Amino acid sequence: MALYLKDRQIEHLNNLLTLDIDHVEILRWDYHETIRYPRNILSCCLDTREADNYYEDAETGIRHRLTPGYLCFIPQDTRIRFHRTLDTTSITIHFSLEFIHGLDLYSAEKRITRCYDPEMTEGLKQCLNDPDKLRASCGIRSWIIRFCHDHWPARLPCPANAMLEAAPLFEYVRTHIDAELNVEALAEHLHQRPDVFSRAFKRKFGLPPHRFLTKALVRELSRRLADREKTIREIASELKFSSEFYLSRFFKQQTGISPKEYRKRFSDRPDHPSAMPGTRFPH
Repeated sequence: MALYLKDRQIEHLNNLLTLDIDHVEILRWDYHETIRYPRNILSCCLDTREADNYYEDAETGIRHRLTPGYLCFIPQDTRIRFHRTLDTTSITIHFSLEFIHGLDLYSAEKRITRCYDPEMTEGLKQCLNDPDKLRASCGIRSWIIRFCHDHWPARLPCPANAMLEAAPLFEYVRTHIDAELNVEALAEHLHQRPDVFSRAFKRKFGLPPHRFLTKALVRELSRRLADREKTIREIASELKFSSEFYLSRFFKQQTGISPKEYRKRFSDRPDHPSAMPGTRFPH
């Protein structure tokens, strides 16, 4: 007897789910700052000789210690106080899991997750040791997907059908995001009055549209700043900020870190000795 099962809804949803990994690093890091990062952070502690290394939720004061074999997941836009020294080594991955474009599935999460998963820690370590970088990339993606599956957000930003309906709007934001894009322009794009559009958007997605645009702009800035091919002044011009000063002020207000410090810390070509991209571990 032949068995034929086909789920077209799963097929369709899979094509609309995007995992974007924009930073993978092995590091020892002496860092004591508070920032709000625009991507989700997954940190896997490999070893430590200092018991007092932790991530602290700046809103609640709850501390999550860095312990070998433990993962720490920090949802995007969570204000985090870092307390790390050179005595601790970890793998850190920044990623977003977006449905269509613009809404990360963890954007409604406010709680840091800490769990013991030595299998994943070892798996990521082996991926980073793999001389085949394409296969390593595939392996890292598979571990991140497994983590997301096992630690699904308790609350999605909105129902999937609402996100599907908004797909054209999200695509418009993706292709037009800059400092001049505003709520009025989005409303006009949909042929709606700004007040009507704003109420409907907040009802569907749980945040006002101006906040959605701010988050989208911060994400775009963080992506461009990570690549040093262009100066901050050039990025300001491309994204229609009136000056480099206003870009810097906006970015620091949103993240707690200046563009120069962000670039120094998260650039593709870090220039501080504590970062160790490409480091290989003994098997």
